[in-house]
Amino acid sequence: MSIGPDGPPCVLVAAARAAWEAAVLRDLAAASVTVLRRCVDLDDLLALALQGQADGAILAVGLAGVDADAVRRLDDAGVGVVVVSAGEPGPEEERVRRLGLALAAPDEVVGRLREVLAAEAGSATEDAIPLPASEIPNHRGEAPGGTAVAVWGPTGAPGRSTIATALAAERAAERAAERAAGQKAGSSVVLCDVDPYGGTLAQQLGVVEDVSGLLAVARLANEAALDHASLAGCLRAVTPGLDILTGLPRVERWREVRAGVVADLVELARTETDVVLDCGFAVETGERSGVPRNVATLEALEAADAVVVVGSAEPAGLTRLVRALVALAEVSPQPPATVVVNRMRDSLGWRQGDVTAMIDGFAPGVPVHFWPEERLLLDRAMVAGRALTELGEHPLRRCARALAETVFGGARQVPKSSQSPAVV
Repeated sequence: MSIGPDGPPCVLVAAARAAWEAAVLRDLAAASVTVLRRCVDLDDLLALALQGQADGAILAVGLAGVDADAVRRLDDAGVGVVVVSAGEPGPEEERVRRLGLALAAPDEVVGRLREVLAAEAGSATEDAIPLPASEIPNHRGEAPGGTAVAVWGPTGAPGRSTIATALAAERAAERAAERAAGQKAGSSVVLCDVDPYGGTLAQQLGVVEDVSGLLAVARLANEAALDHASLAGCLRAVTPGLDILTGLPRVERWREVRAGVVADLVELARTETDVVLDCGFAVETGERSGVPRNVATLEALEAADAVVVVGSAEPAGLTRLVRALVALAEVSPQPPATVVVNRMRDSLGWRQGDVTAMIDGFAPGVPVHFWPEERLLLDRAMVAGRALTELGEHPLRRCARALAETVFGGARQVPKSSQSPAVV
């Protein structure tokens, strides 16, 4: 009797010469399953699967090349996968589970194949679905509760990286104050450089890049080996309470950050602490190459709990800002948490109320923060490779504090005298 809903299914088998192969082939034949080919390796199997010739694939646990990218390609081709293991559960079986694949003993293959092929498109059996981040405890066994904030803005260098750094550093200072006061607080705030057009945070903060943190995370995610311990090994300490995940060392390496990497990163890191993501400027999806260069930015916006949209106060900067708000509404499932108008100064000839009214016409009700032009202070911080919080009390520090209160929910009460008045 066929196990397929619409006739005998066709499957591909890559058993890597496992001892169970003959028995499984007999079981498949008895269930009227057509074995299209016994493949020599994963590349052979993928070549046929991507041509749309198979409904399912049966793989040996430990088959070389089975990673998140291969799983995604099989899923895109509509091929259900069953991984066969004949031994005791071990690291390979755990990796299969983390990849979201169905695992079966040799005598369970037909039943598991039935479940996989009968599942609705995009769904999987219950034990093949990785735990959502909301249910993953952090390394201390506590429930998750961190906030992920994506700092994004249009082209033109409006100050995304500067504001992301200041926001993360201020949040880290708040957490340090909580710890000093004996209050419960998580571990270091994580500042992530996920700009696919080239990262600058490492240079801005004086971090020597031996290895790109983002590329290291991409490799771990692709091998289903990304966890709290391995993520911690990819981070670099900047100040007490602030860690950085460095970005791409060269622009052309953006292809190594495949779809799903940033989403996995955010979901994992958020179970441990707060996360600030310095994003790229572009959110276009349809590229001629067919390779989604902007997938890192899109995933950051999708996964974030709050979005900070940064624009500059010059005429061209404001034009780009309002266009960016329109574009963001088309790609993001949620409105931006706040807008930051950077480099505000009297010489431009308009008031904060004028700018707020213009922004309200495109994003009604969105809070607007104004950051003044402080070139000497920024130059001092950048040349020294230091965060703004390390330079004492100054106008930009107060702006960063006010922004942190907005996007992180006011975790710590700040005296009114230190709050930035430039919030509308």
